[in-house]
Amino acid sequence: MKKLFCAMSCLLVLSSSPSWAVGEDPSVIIVRSLERSGANSRLIIYRSKDSVEEIEYQSGLNDKGIRSTAAAYQQVVMKLMGEGYVLQTMTHSDLEASSTFIFVKAPKP
Repeated sequence: MKKLFCAMSCLLVLSSSPSWAVGEDPSVIIVRSLERSGANSRLIIYRSKDSVEEIEYQSGLNDKGIRSTAAAYQQVVMKLMGEGYVLQTMTHSDLEASSTFIFVKAPKP
């Protein structure tokens, strides 16, 4: 009788919905870089429809522009890594002089 009860309870658990084990969706942040030669460029940080942040920086091929670009990128990457995000992928478009970075924070189990 104990074996039958144990077998029935195991079958009941296996037939139940697996949605109990599903965690939350991962958090995703999109960072878009729009670079304009000889003008201020922008990094756009898109967290959600209501949370968009823009950072302007001086770009260019001279030393000042290169340093300003590196500082802007470092500021954003350090901020997101400090919040627990990791860089998932990156794309670049030569036609638009833009790059897109996708940062992901894994959900808590």
